[in-house]
Amino acid sequence: MKEDRKKAEKPAQKAEDGISKRGKKILAFGIVEYVLAFVVLAMVNSEATNWASVLSPIMFVSSFIIISLGIIAK
Repeated sequence: MKEDRKKAEKPAQKAEDGISKRGKKILAFGIVEYVLAFVVLAMVNSEATNWASVLSPIMFVSSFIIISLGIIAK
């Protein structure tokens, strides 16, 4: 009977498996910033001389960094 319970019990998952709750929040923020970078990119004029042409590449790069940090966050 005890052996049946041991077989039925699943081993507890370790905290280090997968992405943590904090990491998921950071990851979600990075994805939102990535989408907003496309919105800002749509505002760039044809000569690429306005503020959006400077801001959108910065937002893309920072969103990739934030997404990476979200994946490795503990």
